[in-house]
Order: sequence, then structure tokens, then C-alpha cells
Amino acid sequence: MSKIFHCAIFILKKNYALNRWTIQEWEATRTLARKIKYRASFLIIFVFSISVVLLKKNIYLQMLLIGIAFVLLYFLWRIKEEAG
Repeated sequence: MSKIFHCAIFILKKNYALNRWTIQEWEATRTLARKIKYRASFLIIFVFSISVVLLKKNIYLQMLLIGIAFVLLYFLWRIKEEAG
């Protein structure tokens, strides 16, 4: 479990260092860069995969988590992308 935690922290620090995106830019343009969409998608899939594995005895909760992940990914990819 410690390796997973350290991997998640590394990914979050790397994303923080590389992202120059701010809330003000979001409010002004209402767009996201494709790179940010890919990172957000990866984090959604990563976190929900861990949750599904931890709930291996309850198929109904696993299906609910998978459904929620798909809904989140659907809405994430509906957001307009930055031009250029």
C-alpha cells in the first residue's frame, strides 16, 4: 500500500509542477488543454481501479464505482479543448 501511496503523491507533484493552468483561466475561457484531460482521466481511472480492487467481494459496489467513473470521464471529455 505504501508504494501505491508514493506513486500517487509523485504523480500529483509532477502534475502540479507541470500545470500552469489556473482557476482564472478556466473562468475566462471555459476550456481545458488536452494534456490536462489525459492526466485527469488517468487519475480517475487509477483511483477508481484501486477502489474496485478493494471492494472485490461486493460486485454491486464495483459496478456502481465503474458507472460513476464512466460518468466522470464522459463529462470530462465533453469540456471544450484549448485551441492550439
